[in-house]
Amino acid sequence: MTGTIPTELGGLLAVSQFYISDNYNLAGTIPTEFGLLSSLEYLEIARTSLVGSIPSEFGLLTSLIELDISPGYNSVFTGTIPTEIGNLVNLQYIDISRHGFAGTIPSEIGLLTYLDQLWLYVSKNFRAHT
Repeated sequence: MTGTIPTELGGLLAVSQFYISDNYNLAGTIPTEFGLLSSLEYLEIARTSLVGSIPSEFGLLTSLIELDISPGYNSVFTGTIPTEIGNLVNLQYIDISRHGFAGTIPSEIGLLTYLDQLWLYVSKNFRAHT
């Protein structure tokens, strides 16, 4: 796959698994329309050339069990980790490591009571919420 992720994929309301990984020809940002995928349980967009931020609309993915957006060779997500991540009450695994996030780790991560694995690389520009 080359190019960008089509925003029209947000209309696939019955999709429960979405995997795009090891695809360095995929560029652009993660469409905010992914927040419409209410049946989504597994989302892996890893090792691509995507950039930008994690859309706050990810907080609408309340069925999500696994989220992996670990970076690729040219991929770096920036901005902050959205506080809406606390809405993902079924989340068991999250890998958002090795990115250029700034700000604080949102305290809302503490609401993820089923979380079994949290992969979070802490850079010099990232500080724990106090």
